[in-house]
Amino acid sequence: MSAPNASVTPTRRIGVLTGGGDAPGLNAVIRAVVRAATKADIECVGLQDSFDGLICARLRAPPSPPRP
Repeated sequence: MSAPNASVTPTRRIGVLTGGGDAPGLNAVIRAVVRAATKADIECVGLQDSFDGLICARLRAPPSPPRP
């Protein structure tokens, strides 16, 4: 077994899944997660159709980076 290449950094990627309908404050929570992940150099993706989108890999990049 060979040692991992130290010069290759794996891509870290997250998507936020929510369940059910709208909830007060949910947009603010999602925004905070995306901002924190972006600061930590983690890519955020949108998942179309919640869990179905996760299973079928229907991913979208956010339209623009969050504003500070």
